Amino acid sequence: MPKEAIRVNGIIYKVTHIESGRVYIGQTYSQKNKTPEQLLENRKIRHLRSARSDTDKKAHFHLALNRYGGESFTWEVIAVAVSVDELNRMEANFIKSFYSSSDENGFNTRIEGENKLFTTIARDKMSGAAKGRWDEMTDEERISFTSKQQHGRDGRPELRLMASKRMQAQLSNPEYVRLMTERRGEALRSEEYRKLRSNISKEMWGGKTDVEKKEYMDRARNAPQRLESLRAKIKTSEYVKAITEANRKRRKRKFQVFAVSTNEVVGEFENIVDAAKYFGNPAPNISVILRGKGKSFLPGKEEFCGLGRLYVRWCDEVNRPNAPHYDGLRKNV
Repeated sequence: MPKEAIRVNGIIYKVTHIESGRVYIGQTYSQKNKTPEQLLENRKIRHLRSARSDTDKKAHFHLALNRYGGESFTWEVIAVAVSVDELNRMEANFIKSFYSSSDENGFNTRIEGENKLFTTIARDKMSGAAKGRWDEMTDEERISFTSKQQHGRDGRPELRLMASKRMQAQLSNPEYVRLMTERRGEALRSEEYRKLRSNISKEMWGGKTDVEKKEYMDRARNAPQRLESLRAKIKTSEYVKAITEANRKRRKRKFQVFAVSTNEVVGEFENIVDAAKYFGNPAPNISVILRGKGKSFLPGKEEFCGLGRLYVRWCDEVNRPNAPHYDGLRKNV
């Protein structure tokens, strides 16, 4: 099948300068199932992006967009087509009928439709060339390139508004939300993500003493944003119900605190609050260990500093084999 005969969703659009009446005729297409309104909106965004870019060569129409501003133009679809060849013929005819290639009447700099479809091989070559240019850039050049693009977006309120509307339309589509949720879950479960988180954690905590780590966690724990979110959370009926049920279960059980270095019992308690006051450590630090989401904690009171790090287990679990991370802690000490 010839390239021109490949079926596409295409439109001819007209952009009119409100004050002078000068027009610009353009075309755009997509091989995806998009409506004429979506095609026009996407093309409008690309025109405005090229107009504000410092790297793209400015066409006559883009210079006019910069001079008068995007809000000084109206955009409308004037024809639709199903092939690139038909789009090229229609674009040439409309340019001639509106005389938009003359300075008095329009902003077009050519009188023929020149659009075309690229083959798969050509698209792969262009993609490889673009990736090669990106790979050859240094980190500073990449940051400069992306910051210029972002600066252009931030400098035009109409572009921010269009991007916001586009994002709202996507988030209102259940299929889009489901697909993005699945992709996000796959990314978070991937081995690459776990290694990345591990490297960041090692870099952040590396070289710090237990006292410095405790001071850092205390500052993070007492941050205003976190405290505000916690206050809002504990006011919900679901949280009150869950914490009440959890407290009922905890009252029937006791837990013991062990020293990691010697594996000796330091104390036995019926609730987390008493243990927290006894060792001078926040209750959440002990709670996460009982729930199996933490390894050990460092006592806050000076009289217990000689014991080193401590870990916690329920009394009915004392005779069971130690969990692997407890054994690892003792070996490290």
